Amino acid sequence: MKLIKIAGLGLAGLVVLAILVLVFGLPAGPLIGYVADEAEKAGFQLRVAGPSSLSLWPSLNITADDVHLADAADNSEDVLAAKRLRISISLLDLLTGTVRVNEVKLSHPVVRVISGRKAGARTRAAQGEGAKGMVAVDQLVVEDGTLILRDVRENLSGQIDAIKLTAALPAQGALDVQAEGNAGGHKLQFSGRANSASQIADGRPTPVEFKLELPGVLTAPLSVTATLKAADQIITVDGIRGTLGSGRVNGSVSVDTAGQRPNVNAGLVVDRLEFAAPPPGSAPRDAPWSDKPIEFAILRVFNGMVKISAREVVLGSIRLASTDIESQLQSGLLSVAVSRGELYGGPVQGKLVIDADPRGPRQAATFDFSNVNALQLLREVASFDHLEGRLRAKLDVSASGASPYAIVSSLGGTADLSFEDGALRDVNIPAMVRALSSQTLQGWQNQGTEKTEFGTLTASFKLENGQATTDDLRLTGPLVRMTGKGTVNLVAQTLDFRVDPKVVLSLQGQQGQGGSSDPAGLGVPVVIRGPWAQPQIYPDIAGILDNPQAAFDKLKTLGGGLFGLLDPQPGGGGGGKKPKADEIIKSLDQAIKGEGGRSRADTKSQVRDVLKDLFGR
Repeated sequence: MKLIKIAGLGLAGLVVLAILVLVFGLPAGPLIGYVADEAEKAGFQLRVAGPSSLSLWPSLNITADDVHLADAADNSEDVLAAKRLRISISLLDLLTGTVRVNEVKLSHPVVRVISGRKAGARTRAAQGEGAKGMVAVDQLVVEDGTLILRDVRENLSGQIDAIKLTAALPAQGALDVQAEGNAGGHKLQFSGRANSASQIADGRPTPVEFKLELPGVLTAPLSVTATLKAADQIITVDGIRGTLGSGRVNGSVSVDTAGQRPNVNAGLVVDRLEFAAPPPGSAPRDAPWSDKPIEFAILRVFNGMVKISAREVVLGSIRLASTDIESQLQSGLLSVAVSRGELYGGPVQGKLVIDADPRGPRQAATFDFSNVNALQLLREVASFDHLEGRLRAKLDVSASGASPYAIVSSLGGTADLSFEDGALRDVNIPAMVRALSSQTLQGWQNQGTEKTEFGTLTASFKLENGQATTDDLRLTGPLVRMTGKGTVNLVAQTLDFRVDPKVVLSLQGQQGQGGSSDPAGLGVPVVIRGPWAQPQIYPDIAGILDNPQAAFDKLKTLGGGLFGLLDPQPGGGGGGKKPKADEIIKSLDQAIKGEGGRSRADTKSQVRDVLKDLFGR
């Protein structure tokens, strides 16, 4: 009896042990070793640094902590590292000789995609296996994953983190993927579906559909249907049809990964292609140029040719219409050509070239504009709304450097600008001439709806080391003429101009644009100097006082017309009695001739007093 009791207790213990094994599992070391051997045959090294276990209920569950998978040809860094891996396999299917994975769950995985090195034996051996080596997975789950993209040749890397992914990879039926993650502070979202995962693995054309949201790059989601084929290390997406935002998109894309550098070819036709603007809080346009290096090395990672035809292209605040753009990238040399385009109402053509030479990047650009709405262009690009008209421009510039500051500091070349049938907005030059007689103007003077109209405004600039210099600034208009010269310091963002504004005595003087009318002017140059957003504007008094005889001769030829123009209201509008023109001329004559034994300093002082009378100040 006692023996039976002992046997009963032993049997009960075995049952309990069996239940514990089924539920909580046994160490999975032998099975992990078998999987590691199989991984090695495929060209990988599998290492489990943490504990592992095997349980049999309700399905065959394998759990392993601190899992690492590396390329056998180069195990210096992991292809995959996960905090925990859990695999659930159907026991019933396993007993019938079929391997069916119910679920693969990865917790905190880090996946590395490496480029820039020769393909190893594993990659070549894996070619041609197709669906034969594929294991069906009912559900793949990734929690808080990280994808690192790295090029070993250029030592560049980028990453997408906080990845959440669920996917179904059945042996038969549709492949379905839902994923999201963060890149550069922006949330990325992807959802895709393919008719068959096995067709893709076999390298056969497979219908696919997907939706991609890249808020840091594109302002609208991309939704397309296409045909996908992946064979011989070439991925092609043909017959693209879909939408980008509210516009249509068509075309094809192919990626050849056989060489050291991936080669991308794409041809796209879109209604509207809008790239995201800089995030709020970025540096204002008048902030100093950044000396932070630009990652030009990315241009040495891949080759490609991309052709885009669009009804509208938006690059931040710049808008192009009816545009054909062709870009070519080969061994770090990028060429972007605009063969047809419309920029704010006028045609534009040109080319941008960037040479991402590791010894030092170089840049060059040539562009031709005509009949462009200058107000829209300057307002959108530079937040400058004081100039309107139709712009014609020809730019031929080059630079070198790895940062915006270095590029601007080395900028050289030529720029020819011509504005037609326009106006200087919020500026009344005759009123400004009166104001300049007694004060320095601080910045552009806002005069409400007032403007100074012109027929033409032209200037030719020569650029060297970020300094744009002109000596042929010329403005002609119904009531004003102006010539000048000066420099725009693109590095410091300052102006230094000396101009000679002259006003026409009456509207009949407009014939000076094509006739012989002589505008009124004292020959007093005006200086425009300081930050281009808020320059100082003041008369170069030393210029007229150094040559008072020339000023007097000019006054005698003008007579009283100038003074009527400068004070068109009877009585001067200032409450005081203005001196007559003859009186001012007589006073200047006496001052210049030096009557009474006056010194040169006294003469200048008297001339200055006369000029104050002239302008009623």
